[in-house]
Amino acid sequence: MKNINYLLLLFATINFSSCSTNKISINKNSFGQYPAVFVNLSSGSLIKFDNDGTLNQIDADLWIEPSDPEIKGLQEFFERIKHNGENVLLRVLKKGQTAKELKALFPDGFKKGIGRSEIKPELKFIVHSSDKSFYSIKIISLNKEEKEMKLKLKYQKIE
Repeated sequence: MKNINYLLLLFATINFSSCSTNKISINKNSFGQYPAVFVNLSSGSLIKFDNDGTLNQIDADLWIEPSDPEIKGLQEFFERIKHNGENVLLRVLKKGQTAKELKALFPDGFKKGIGRSEIKPELKFIVHSSDKSFYSIKIISLNKEEKEMKLKLKYQKIE
């Protein structure tokens, strides 16, 4: 009986973790020499962008520059940096749309980035990542001021 209870607990834990919501905070401490980062959605990691030529390849999904503001899906090359994986595409959710509905429409309406005028708190968008996964992302907060560039994202993998 203990083994069955353990298996049920293990199954519930795995199922719960696949639906979990993650948060990323980007601020001035996240940056290298340039005030922007690469984001790897599968690991939740931020990669600093130092325009010094030392980074030749990147395993990430998004380019985010909060002060501009700019959110782009990575393509085969970014500047001189080789992107590992599929080209990343994004699509903004309009009022009443769900991420699962948009996932079913892929690639219709998906773009390489989000327009600057659209980037604001509460914006929701879907990402087709470099490993062919889909993520739903919501901008929680955005402060573009020069001294304190912040962006908080809440994201979840769509099964």
